[in-house]
Amino acid sequence: MEVRGIVKKYSKKEILEQLKQHYLKNPKMTMKSFAKDKSVCSPKIIINRFGSWNKGLLEAGIKIKLTKEKIIEQRGGRNEIISQ
Repeated sequence: MEVRGIVKKYSKKEILEQLKQHYLKNPKMTMKSFAKDKSVCSPKIIINRFGSWNKGLLEAGIKIKLTKEKIIEQRGGRNEIISQ
């Protein structure tokens, strides 16, 4: 989060707490809903800290159920195959 040129650094504990609190308010939480919540950090911070959005959720103790639709949504609507 940047406020007037100041970049806020979040601890791992703060990020996990934000994920948990947002999930309690919104059990059908998505990366998009999290991004719209101005009281929490950016999803980019979670991805950078934990390696992926889903890894951040798992670290926070939030169980995820991956569906084809959720995967496509997380890719920004792109339905192409990503090779590893």
